[in-house]
Amino acid sequence: MSRAAKAFLASSILVTGLTVWGVHFIQAREEEAMYQGVIKDEARMKARAARKSAETTPTAPPSTQETYQGLAPPSATTAQRAAEYSRNLALQQELAREQGMERAKVELQRYEADREVVRRQEAREV
Repeated sequence: MSRAAKAFLASSILVTGLTVWGVHFIQAREEEAMYQGVIKDEARMKARAARKSAETTPTAPPSTQETYQGLAPPSATTAQRAAEYSRNLALQQELAREQGMERAKVELQRYEADREVVRRQEAREV
């Protein structure tokens, strides 16, 4: 082989090797950059979740006795109880608009359950 052919072969191998190494180096750098993006996204998502849970952390709801204490005296007539029920239902609906639908749904379900107990007691009295 001539010197020129050997020099060309050596330079071709060198250029090919440098090209392969360069592509590998660039890919490794891009992979690290993408991984840092994933880490940053996870941190953002955790911060958002923490912020959201801090905003929506419910306060302890009052007990049923505290909530309905003094609403209708035990000796109230059925008409008085119906009026109290209507008024309290309106208050619960207003609460739903003010505090959000999820908590209000729970409160309404609790109130409806308590009202059902009162209805059953009234049915037994009659």
